[in-house]
Amino acid sequence: MHVKSLPYQINNVTYMYKKSNYAFVSLLVLLFLLPMSGISQEMPKHRAANWIQKMQIAEKFNHPDASGIGIQAEKTRLHRQLLQVWDESEWVDNEETRYTYNGDFPATETISSWNGSEWMPARRITFMKGDYDQIETILEENYAGNGQYMPAERYRLIYGYSWSSGELTLFHIEYDVWMGSEWEKVSRDSFTYTFIEDDFYMTSWTGSHHDGNGWVQDQKYEMTVYGDDLMQTDYMWSGEWTPIGRTIYMNTRMADMAEINARIEEQAGTYLSLPLLMAELPDFYEQELQDNIWVFASRTERYVTYDWSNGQMLQQKIEILEWDHHLWIPQMAYVIDYDENVKPYRAGIEFPMEEESYRFSEDVFEYNDRGLLNAASLSINSGEELANIFKRVYEWDGTGTSIGDKGEFPVSFNLGNAYPNPFNPTTVIPYETGVAGQVTIRVYDILGRLVSTLYNGQQSAGKHQVRFEAAGLTSGKYLVRMEAPGYSQTRAITLLK
Repeated sequence: MHVKSLPYQINNVTYMYKKSNYAFVSLLVLLFLLPMSGISQEMPKHRAANWIQKMQIAEKFNHPDASGIGIQAEKTRLHRQLLQVWDESEWVDNEETRYTYNGDFPATETISSWNGSEWMPARRITFMKGDYDQIETILEENYAGNGQYMPAERYRLIYGYSWSSGELTLFHIEYDVWMGSEWEKVSRDSFTYTFIEDDFYMTSWTGSHHDGNGWVQDQKYEMTVYGDDLMQTDYMWSGEWTPIGRTIYMNTRMADMAEINARIEEQAGTYLSLPLLMAELPDFYEQELQDNIWVFASRTERYVTYDWSNGQMLQQKIEILEWDHHLWIPQMAYVIDYDENVKPYRAGIEFPMEEESYRFSEDVFEYNDRGLLNAASLSINSGEELANIFKRVYEWDGTGTSIGDKGEFPVSFNLGNAYPNPFNPTTVIPYETGVAGQVTIRVYDILGRLVSTLYNGQQSAGKHQVRFEAAGLTSGKYLVRMEAPGYSQTRAITLLK
């Protein structure tokens, strides 16, 4: 049974990532208090009240039962996650999370703290399954001693589903707090869906709080098709819905956004890096409402570096620029470096200075030979140089490998050479899959912008091919990228008209 899930990250989480005015206080608070977040920026006031709760919801909804950031791995599950902090000259254990499953369904997360000699239980998260294998309720409880977890210090998330077009679809999430003798309603996120481009997509979100008598609406956003773009408009409730800002995602369809949401949801189970989130987003610009007129506020500018001998992407730089009524002024940049397998191994945040950029923070990623994430660490500039802050170490079970496993990856994949190449206007791209599984084949322009998704779905083992039709495109180089479990490869093609 397929359950249509909610794409939180793109709409409710990454909004605050994109603001160009950086707030160091909120950055550090989120950095150390939110386990799924690498770094943060200042968020609009209308988002601040719900931020912690939404991050908790997003984290719990994405129990790590598959690949994490930058990972293309076969179906596997996270068994253990270790949080370490830097103590002058070495990494020191701080917190451990162990995961259990009920078949393919998440069952529990048990978190323990290191007291210097042993692991001590701290809290537990329990996932309740509904009739159709969907997440129905999540409980988080604190450890009270003697093997007991006290209900007096717990909250729950209640997921509300309904049938829509033959799919079980998420329509609301309610956040309740246990008050000692009963559950007290706190807030609720509600979603509506619209039939667009031959499928149903979530097109609006509404946030409400409970005043003791009923639900009171606070804020909402709406997603609409805007020519070739998607537009997100944000509103505040003050007796009526008042627009306060909007974001336009350029050259993006609802289906494109759904794919982006899916990739970001994969990241939420392990380690979310802000630069990598920004790399997933399409280019966008933001507008503010001033005297009933929409005016520019900020936009992105993307630079991609390739090894043109093989078409491999080496680096992405996503720059945030702010409009000062006369010029676009660079405010900050997200820089991601990729290894030979096109996996991110370093991702940083930089601020422009007079002579050179100032690198404020840096995420570093390590992988094993199976393409699984071994470790992810964060460092922050202390004034003179980057200083280690924390590190997350991962152990995987199932068919995957755990940390330290150096076994060879036995499954072969291959993205063949397009023919003809150069071409006009059609070319055929052959590829081979060693095992059945998820395969995506996408075409990008030289700036790294998505041009076309040629295939995205389950593929049987064997030899296959897809056709790329470029009649509406301009002459130049394009990049074909294939991704499969434990595999990623890019080839360059040339359109000549």
